[in-house]
Amino acid sequence: MRTLRRSERFDDELGRWVLTRAQRVPAPLFAVESFYTKAFKDYGMSVSRLNEPVDANGTRRVTIRARNKLGKAQVAIRQPADELQTTARIIWQTDPAPG
Repeated sequence: MRTLRRSERFDDELGRWVLTRAQRVPAPLFAVESFYTKAFKDYGMSVSRLNEPVDANGTRRVTIRARNKLGKAQVAIRQPADELQTTARIIWQTDPAPG
């Protein structure tokens, strides 16, 4: 797995940390999707999934959204046609502290 980008910042307007990471993963889309879905469920998060239509170049995309009382996450997974690796972009937001 190779990290392409990463950032951490505190969003004053939202009052929460926003962590972003983009990774190249040497695995097909279904394996990456299964990994993140299981990880979020194991962490006690509710998970939803959106399969996007295959584009004109044959690229497949899936978006996974997860949420629990501690925060929310979104993973956008993309696999170009004829490649056995995917790009995963993960955004994690912590919920603001009470009070």
